[in-house]
Amino acid sequence: MHRETVLALALVLSLSGFATAQEQKTGVIWLASTRSAVETVNQQQRPLLLYFTGKDCAWCRKLERTTWSDSKVSGTVNRNFVALKVDGAKDTQLMEKLNVEGLPTIVIVGPDGKELDRIVGYVTPDEMQKTLRKSVPRQQAVSSGRYR
Repeated sequence: MHRETVLALALVLSLSGFATAQEQKTGVIWLASTRSAVETVNQQQRPLLLYFTGKDCAWCRKLERTTWSDSKVSGTVNRNFVALKVDGAKDTQLMEKLNVEGLPTIVIVGPDGKELDRIVGYVTPDEMQKTLRKSVPRQQAVSSGRYR
């Protein structure tokens, strides 16, 4: 019986290590549509991270190569946020509604619809991680009524 428990524990640990390795390889897991993102936010009560990008945006490509692909950043996003990539050329209405004037822009919105933070332009992985960490406790405080 003890041997079976050890084997089961080893299997769980190896699978969780595999998931971490997969997460590091895949980067941020972006949802495909605004509708699915809103449904997920409502179900899970996690903040929504909107990444406004464009196909001709050089700084967006750099952000994707360096910041979004960073394992610490992608891990934080995937654990704590609902991530939605928005093509600025295709979703101009959403850009106008959120006052997005340039690319790249990252807007973090709580489940209650209140903007928690905003980043305009390129940021390094360390700068992104600081903003993300700051937004998670702020969201928890907003949800509990402690933050104004």
